[in-house]
Amino acid sequence: MASARDLAAKRGETVNYFNLDQLEFVPELNARDLSTPDNVAHIAWLANEIKTKGFTSVMRVMLYQGKIVVTEGHCRTAACQLLKSRGEWSDDMLLPALTEPKGTTVEDLIARQMSGNGTSKALNPDEAAANIKRLMTFGKSAAQVAVMIGRTPAYVNELLEFQGAPTDVHKMVAAGAVAMSTAVKTLRKKGEAEGTAALRAGVQKAVAEGRTKVVASDIEPPKPKLTRDLFQVVVHLLRLAATAPLTKGETEQAKEALAKADEVLG
Repeated sequence: MASARDLAAKRGETVNYFNLDQLEFVPELNARDLSTPDNVAHIAWLANEIKTKGFTSVMRVMLYQGKIVVTEGHCRTAACQLLKSRGEWSDDMLLPALTEPKGTTVEDLIARQMSGNGTSKALNPDEAAANIKRLMTFGKSAAQVAVMIGRTPAYVNELLEFQGAPTDVHKMVAAGAVAMSTAVKTLRKKGEAEGTAALRAGVQKAVAEGRTKVVASDIEPPKPKLTRDLFQVVVHLLRLAATAPLTKGETEQAKEALAKADEVLG
């Protein structure tokens, strides 16, 4: 049975080499949305790096439905395609790639995109959630998916919950202004309408202060803490209460409270 190695333009001992036009993408094997602003910017950066330094990494491919399909290195391939569209790519340039081991499944590839491989840009929350849904179509539970991708069930459930967030919230997270976890926690606590408004106000506050990302205090200011000075006032009042004409039982309670306060204050 033929393999991607058999169709390589040039073979090596471990790494094989392919023409750019040989490589294809299959949506179900790649959750990455190459049209999002973060990915467009990443691909443009990669294109300039490849133009300046050459292609210095190794991708992965496999023969899938009769096509040589990229399984790792989608952005790098897209960067080369961008260079070609600019007339900055030579057709005799070959791309190095490992071929996936025999028996590699679609589930394996999807899980690997989630668990990370050290060379690829991390998936954004929408892309990650799409991959989790793909894994769950194979009958996997949230707990099983968590094991497959090396994350916690809470993370998996958070991603799935985020999928139901309003469009405005997705845009704020996609832009990098709000962390997914902050968005989910805010919507849980305040509800969809109020939570979205709170996140929007938080972004405006962060921008006004020259920051690019919302922090928790932008959404909900922290409750004031009992300061040492205020605590000392409380202790003073307790001392007054202890010397007032109270009942025997009340006096003992006040003295006990004062002893604990003195212990805390040192």
